Amino acid sequence: MKPPRIDPVCGMAYAEGFTKHFYEGREYVFCSEGCANAFKNNPVKYAGNSGVRGRYSLAFYDTSTNRLVLNVPIIFQGKEGAKHAGSHDH
Repeated sequence: MKPPRIDPVCGMAYAEGFTKHFYEGREYVFCSEGCANAFKNNPVKYAGNSGVRGRYSLAFYDTSTNRLVLNVPIIFQGKEGAKHAGSHDH
């Protein structure tokens, strides 16, 4: 299973309607214009964040069928007191 695409600014998982932007040949997705603008104003700060989520996940399987039922990416929080770059609610 591929890790979910995430907004590199706030860490929100990709959903329909996200804004898309290309930087150095790679596509990034953003949940809002606020996050997109934060990225565009300082892409070096956020460009490496897109792979943070999804490296580790907690998987739940149906033992009778061995089918994956739920795969939850583990989200690592930043420093205490860090503020969200966008001005929107999730």
